[in-house]
Amino acid sequence: MSGFLIDVLTGFPCLFMSSMAFTVAGISFVRKFIDNIKPGIWYPFAFGISNGAIAVVVEHVIDSNAPYIVMIFVPVVMVLEIMSISKNPFWIYVFILGSFLLNVSVLYNLVMASMGLILQDVILTLTRLEYRIMVFSVTMTVSCVVELLLKKWLPFRELNFVAYRVRKSAMLVVYMYMTAIVLITISVLASPVIFQTVGEPKLLRAFFFEIILKDASMLAAGYIIMLFCCREARLELHTVSLKKDLHWEKEFRSSIQKKALLSYSYNAVKERLETDHPVFASYMPTPCAANYYVMIDHYVDTIVHPDDRERLRTGLINLDMTQKLDRKMLSSQFRMSRTALISLLADSEEIGPLKYLAREWIWVEVRDTFITDITTGDLIVYVDLFNVEEKVQEKERLVTAATKDALTGLYNRFAGEKAIQEHLKDELQDGAFFIIDMDNFKLVNDLFGHPEGDALLCRIAAVLRDVFRSDDVVVRLGGDEFCVYAPGMYLMDTISKCLERLLSDCQFEYSGSGGAFVVSPSIGIAMTTNVSHDYAQLYQCADEALYEAKGAGKNCWRVYTPKDREN
Repeated sequence: MSGFLIDVLTGFPCLFMSSMAFTVAGISFVRKFIDNIKPGIWYPFAFGISNGAIAVVVEHVIDSNAPYIVMIFVPVVMVLEIMSISKNPFWIYVFILGSFLLNVSVLYNLVMASMGLILQDVILTLTRLEYRIMVFSVTMTVSCVVELLLKKWLPFRELNFVAYRVRKSAMLVVYMYMTAIVLITISVLASPVIFQTVGEPKLLRAFFFEIILKDASMLAAGYIIMLFCCREARLELHTVSLKKDLHWEKEFRSSIQKKALLSYSYNAVKERLETDHPVFASYMPTPCAANYYVMIDHYVDTIVHPDDRERLRTGLINLDMTQKLDRKMLSSQFRMSRTALISLLADSEEIGPLKYLAREWIWVEVRDTFITDITTGDLIVYVDLFNVEEKVQEKERLVTAATKDALTGLYNRFAGEKAIQEHLKDELQDGAFFIIDMDNFKLVNDLFGHPEGDALLCRIAAVLRDVFRSDDVVVRLGGDEFCVYAPGMYLMDTISKCLERLLSDCQFEYSGSGGAFVVSPSIGIAMTTNVSHDYAQLYQCADEALYEAKGAGKNCWRVYTPKDREN
């Protein structure tokens, strides 16, 4: 088996294939590294075939004492070929050629020494040409593996940054060429020595070990230098990136500040303002010397709506450093005193629209943007305050349109059902469900027109709001039919008093050409204590009770009991 392997490695076909593979792998590596190289799979294969053929021809014609000719020739030709299909600066190819020469020369010596240790007895039987072909073929094969590994693991972004700057890459280029010259010279001298010392195994073994130790150290040193250069490049790229980010951040903040009521920044670590601001100057003469959180707490207590103060503090102001670092930006909407805001921001262009608002408490939004200072590591918070009164009002209008009955302002059918179902989820709290139908309401529309009917519906809605509690869900189901869910109302004494008042206040007398008539309510009630916490079942049972009330002469109420269903 070993004899077959040696026959393969010492043949010209192996030399051809390994040279071709080295070219293909090398161009694949370079394609990831440099810009402006033409794509396509045929270039590397065409160049690989030509380089393999050149290697075979050169080995046929060169003197047996010059094994380094092919070792130099293949990388040089390959770099010239890559140069012909791209538009990069000449300096880049100087850099690439140096890296190829360094790696190939080191690997050539390492392979030569390793194979000498493994095949010490075989060397004597090989001609110098066969030995040279075997070493070079294995070197090209190992180089393929090395190039593929480098393609996967090298920091190409940083290496590209170094290579395209002559001053930064000069040290690497000098090291690569000087090392390659030394190692190629050693190869020239080592080849005859190997055949002269094959009769002295101990001497030859020491000679090979010395080559392996020296060349491996030189190659390792080359990669260490390169990685240090890449590390510096990474830091420089990071700094450049941060500067760009800060530039765009400043541009972004400049556009934001033009629309803000006020803008300022503070240092969250030192708890101090970054720059003076007139708003804080009204609080104390030297605001930059005062504790920021003490000052902002004062303003929260004096000009923020009492109902919003705690939410603003816990959701934004008093967050710890970790919570702020986890988010790039936080915002909060709250109500602020219009009078105080106009007084504080009298010079702001954005304050104009606020002067004409009738409401004292207006909606504003504060946005905190968190940026870490790259020089000190401190957390800088940029604060911007915006007038969002119109947005909040529009949102409220949209919510009202989606949930409220347009005529009466009560819950509409869909939203009312949803609100009642939310209450019914709490099975530990009982309640009463009412369905209210207005008797003779159709006569109002027929005799006096729909505008009068709409006005009557609004009067009925006002009575319902007045009779029932603010937490009760009052719904207009449609037409002249209403329903109410009163959570926590389950005592009949309380329900009776509520209904008596409702019957009393919902009596609307009309007189027309056909005589006088009264619009009055018929009411059906279902209790969760007798039915269940299910909306559909409550509705059905209350509806049955309503029809019982109508059958009893209208203008009255009935409570559903389970025996009603049995009858």
